[in-house]
Amino acid sequence: MKTTYEHVLFATDLTDDAVPAGRKAVAVALALGARFSLLHVLRAQDQAVGGEAGSMSTESVQWVNRHQQALGDLAHELGVDHAEHWVETAQAVPAAIEHAAREHGVDLIVMANHAKTGGILGRFQTTITEDLLHRTQCDLLAVRAVSER
Repeated sequence: MKTTYEHVLFATDLTDDAVPAGRKAVAVALALGARFSLLHVLRAQDQAVGGEAGSMSTESVQWVNRHQQALGDLAHELGVDHAEHWVETAQAVPAAIEHAAREHGVDLIVMANHAKTGGILGRFQTTITEDLLHRTQCDLLAVRAVSER
């Protein structure tokens, strides 16, 4: 059984909570001497549709490229320009994070945890963090969103 982490993945939605949570993820990786990577998952249903089956439209490619640039900018702001960073497109965000973690040998995922919305509907919602906790084989560190402190 491993007693330390070798690869920390910061899975981010690129919201305002990304920088504080990312700083904590970087600090954990540095303290452990672990490899550090960033991931942003785009929900496929949010992207522009078009193009042939199995291909992406020009607008979709540009959409992914904008998010890739934003993720690179976040890596720069966190002081980890050298870190690998990926933008994935998927139907289910937790599944995409889990898949990336497995594919890249990640043993700790760090992400900001956002509160559920209020009211009756909020009681039935699960967060991406909760879904991932039940799906992934590696450990998960949920950082409380700044807006919730």
